[in-house]
Amino acid sequence: MKILYIGPQMKNPRNGGDRIENRNQSLLERVSEGNIVYFTPDFSYNSIWKRLNVYIGYTVAKKIELNKILNSNHFDLIFVSQSLYGGYVKLIRKAYEIPIITFFHNVELDYFKTFKDNYSIKGLYYFIKVILSEYISVKLSTKIIAMNERDSYGLYKYYKRKADFLLPTSFEDTSYKLKTVKQDIDYLFVGSCFRANTEGLQWFIDNVMPHVRGSLYIIGNGMHKFNFLNLSSRIQIKGFVDNVADYYNRAKIVISPIFSGSGMKTKTAEALMFGKIIIGTQEAFEGYIINPDCMILCNTKDEFIEKLNSFDISKEYPQNMVARQHFLDNYSDESMYQRLYHFLKYLY
Repeated sequence: MKILYIGPQMKNPRNGGDRIENRNQSLLERVSEGNIVYFTPDFSYNSIWKRLNVYIGYTVAKKIELNKILNSNHFDLIFVSQSLYGGYVKLIRKAYEIPIITFFHNVELDYFKTFKDNYSIKGLYYFIKVILSEYISVKLSTKIIAMNERDSYGLYKYYKRKADFLLPTSFEDTSYKLKTVKQDIDYLFVGSCFRANTEGLQWFIDNVMPHVRGSLYIIGNGMHKFNFLNLSSRIQIKGFVDNVADYYNRAKIVISPIFSGSGMKTKTAEALMFGKIIIGTQEAFEGYIINPDCMILCNTKDEFIEKLNSFDISKEYPQNMVARQHFLDNYSDESMYQRLYHFLKYLY
């Protein structure tokens, strides 16, 4: 099987979205036995002419490059890495008889609507692009893949088509990197600096931290630059870290107070991989099978306070094997490879 991948080759993922693209590429490399070609779209809009490509989704130079690749190779299928590449889906569909699969990280229209400050001239431009690209991707793709049932329903709500296949978030099992060290982090939050994370954390700092014992450690790309309010000596913030396993290893409990967003939260699967108990909201667990032995659902201030205070933070909490097995069975790259392999083989 030979695959054309529409999207940048992801070598150094920096956030959850990057991690999913990196995962998808690894799975496709295995399915195709390395017979994959990458095409990187152009999404720079540094001139009025490039900005006008909101209506077609690509530049002339990229159209020529893509046609050259398609005309000089025989591809069994095309995998489009995200729904915002709808212009390329339309271009390919008009000229080539090749199955096109588009992967939806989320429902972009839903994601856009969560940010009220996007309703500006710049935001309106992005909104138009989102609707056009996502609409084309839904209508013209041979098959569409979503990460969870909520997103599949969202696609149907807006565009009257559900996903053909669900491929949840997953991780390569790297828990072997854990070592026995002193657990000096009571509560750990892992996530990059974007709205859903910072709003959830500020809520947690304001409403929960004053009423629980222990310390909170925050890590994630850009987090150290964000202006959190009401910080205290019990709260430590660090930006991007090279070895996240060290912090999971040192942590007793992982918290995930997320109240907005779409798609799935990749850090939930990561915490399960490292055998951690997670205390999180419904949004943090969206798309996951909730195992109450390792995933504790809290949506209110009182629920968080009660659950956190039920733990004796003077103790250390070894790797939770229920969480580990839940990860291996449902959210490991190996389990996702088997699912994707059978889906693509049936399609091909």
